[in-house]
Parts: sequence; C-alpha cells; structure tokens
Amino acid sequence: EPYVYAFSKYTNPNITKDDVLNHPVESMAELVLSFWYIYDLETRVKKFKETIKEWKIDGVLLHNNMSCRPNSCGQYDLKRRLMEDLDIPSLIITSDMNDPRKLNETQVINQIESFIEILRQRKKQ
Repeated sequence: EPYVYAFSKYTNPNITKDDVLNHPVESMAELVLSFWYIYDLETRVKKFKETIKEWKIDGVLLHNNMSCRPNSCGQYDLKRRLMEDLDIPSLIITSDMNDPRKLNETQVINQIESFIEILRQRKKQ
C-alpha cells in the first residue's frame, strides 16, 4: 500500500512548544542545525540515503523553490547521486511560493503522473 514519508526543513519532532516558549534560543539553534539543506552535498546525500533505507522509500520528490534559491542549491546533484548510488528516481518540481503565476499546473500534474508511472513500473519488476 502506498505510503508517503514527508519531511520539511521547518519541522523537528524533537522540539516541542514548551521548548520554544521556555528555551527559545536553544530551540531555534537545534531547529536550524537539523536542516539538511544547510550542509554540503555529501552530508545531504548521506542523510537522504539513511532516510531512504530506513523508510524503504521508492522515489523522492524535491521542490525547487524559485523564491528560496539557497534551499534549492544542489538539488540536481542530489537527484543524480540518489540515482547513481541507490537507483532511486527523483522528481524536481519547480515553482515559486511568492508568485503563483509562475506555476504551470498542467506541467506539474503531468510530471507527477509520469513520475508515479515510473514508480509503478519499477515496483512490477
């Protein structure tokens, strides 16, 4: 049965509301240091590999956010490495969180549908 494992750089299950209210500086430091995207490519590849193996992930969807270029740096290299090292397909969706006019909804839907078909075909093998 399909399962989606999602993570965001803005969440950390180890940080609670009480932590933020009672220890704001320490909580912010832990949150920022837990962002995979602030590290070099090798560290990000390592973190993705660990997560892929632990959760038995079949494919990775990455968001190339045109309004936040620093967080999108290295995604094409990451995609290439995941395919080369683990044979894990990835899809990069490009959009702009600040300008919805830049989103080509039809194109994104087609990309996602094609990606899902690739994952289905790989499951059959």
